[in-house]
Amino acid sequence: IEPVSFQFFPLSFYEKTMVGSSCYVNEMKTVIALLADGRIDPGCLITAKVPLKDGIKEGFDKLLTDKENNIKILLQIP
Repeated sequence: IEPVSFQFFPLSFYEKTMVGSSCYVNEMKTVIALLADGRIDPGCLITAKVPLKDGIKEGFDKLLTDKENNIKILLQIP
């Protein structure tokens, strides 16, 4: 891994949000293209939203006990 340079000032000055995600390096370019032109809708993958404080009780428990109906549970930060 090589160090990278990143300017944080524009991120905070313009009040932008940065989100990270794990992915396979050789697949992300294709995924971004599919999302950008609307060929896939990621919204259908989000099966629940829970407050951060309830993340373990409501979020992880749902993923463990009801795997068939839960794909991605978002934690909401107050």
